[in-house]
Amino acid sequence: MKSVVITGANRGIGLELTKQFLDNGSKVYATFRSDSGGLEQIDNPNLNTYKLDVRDGDLIQKLVEAIDGEVDLLINNAGV
Repeated sequence: MKSVVITGANRGIGLELTKQFLDNGSKVYATFRSDSGGLEQIDNPNLNTYKLDVRDGDLIQKLVEAIDGEVDLLINNAGV
């Protein structure tokens, strides 16, 4: 199973990418800065959501610990 991290996954392109990767059987670590938005509507055991602000080292550490392994793909969509 591929492991994908998507930043800015709560709406727009990031949300659609999250849905597509989940539909293709990937494990998705979807991040958002302040509001989880459309991610709340997705019911999939392969979806893991995390609040992430790159200015907050504690939030970064929580994400790193949760991933605990190899990431096959990083899509840095936040702020696009």
